[in-house]
Amino acid sequence: MNKILFLVETDSMTGSGKCALELIQQYHTSKICNLIVLSQYANDINAYCNKNSIENYAIHFPLTHCKGGKKIGRLIAITARPFLNVLSYLKLKRKIDFSSISIIHSNTSAIDFGAYLHKKTGIPHIWHFREFSAFNGAFNMIIKDYANYVNCFSTKIITVSKCLATFLINQGITPDKVIPIYDGIPQISFTHQIFYEDRIMRIVCIGHIYKEKGQDSIVQAISILPNEIKKNIVCDIYGPWDSEFKKELNSLITNLNVQDNIHFKGPIQNVPEVLRNYHIGIQPSHAEGFSRVTVEYMQSQLCVIAAKEGAIPELVQDGINGLLYTDYDYQELANLIEKCFYNRNLIKELGIRARIDALKKFCIENNFTKIIDVYEEICSSKNTVSTK
Repeated sequence: MNKILFLVETDSMTGSGKCALELIQQYHTSKICNLIVLSQYANDINAYCNKNSIENYAIHFPLTHCKGGKKIGRLIAITARPFLNVLSYLKLKRKIDFSSISIIHSNTSAIDFGAYLHKKTGIPHIWHFREFSAFNGAFNMIIKDYANYVNCFSTKIITVSKCLATFLINQGITPDKVIPIYDGIPQISFTHQIFYEDRIMRIVCIGHIYKEKGQDSIVQAISILPNEIKKNIVCDIYGPWDSEFKKELNSLITNLNVQDNIHFKGPIQNVPEVLRNYHIGIQPSHAEGFSRVTVEYMQSQLCVIAAKEGAIPELVQDGINGLLYTDYDYQELANLIEKCFYNRNLIKELGIRARIDALKKFCIENNFTKIIDVYEEICSSKNTVSTK
């Protein structure tokens, strides 16, 4: 039985963290391979592991990027990085036997300690890319020539969509290393708690509240709706926030006089329970590597309205299981909201089709099986080489 060292960056409040926890749960219930979970800091994923007797450690390994502090923060991150890598490696070496590890799996491109361990130990390394951020400027990267670095220190690269795979290859990633595997999401049992014919139309948007996620597009679109519609629209925005962007959004909401329409609800734990209270789920992000929340909208039978950027068109087919608009086109987004307001049957029909597609295409079991197939391919190749 293979032993996997599985690296996670964050807790389950983020999309990548949720995916990590759900994969860990699949490992645990399937018994297909043994698992050691390594997190950057102790969180609810470690708590789950402790509860279920899964070996796990919290070690302060570095990120691939600098989160803040501008020039000073970047300088500190660059200077501290080599020491953190060495210290984390030595600390981990005292806890585990590297010779027993078959594969290192890094759950996100935001961390590269798995690449460092691959360099030190020669153990095959799978790098799971879930976002464009490492190459599109959203991350303030602290690794020079990142594409070459990824090529050198990864055995295989899993991308969560085909468009992300193409993007990485265009950035210089070796095509033979790249394997697109859609994220899988546990099946949501669904019952609506609202009626489609309700006069008040309820809209939800879930995700980290920062500029790249595009929540300002929703504010702009609602502000230009006809007054008769606007007074019957409620939009709740869930998620942790970047304080500067939240301040910017609050100012925009006040200036456009939509305080009665838009409400910030903070971080969210039980997504399915919340989603059953809405008609429409909006995904306004400017670049999504996959968009877990869009699939959650779909599974919950919401009518999805989304910007046709990144992987979204791989999930949502315009007019078939949702509605797409041109990114940054506030008027087009407003037109779609108005269209839905006056056509509740459309909301219902698109939601029903969306749920059917989501359950069929994006189930956690398919995702897990395909990842295990990658493990087996790597281990089989490794064993073939070792016996020659």
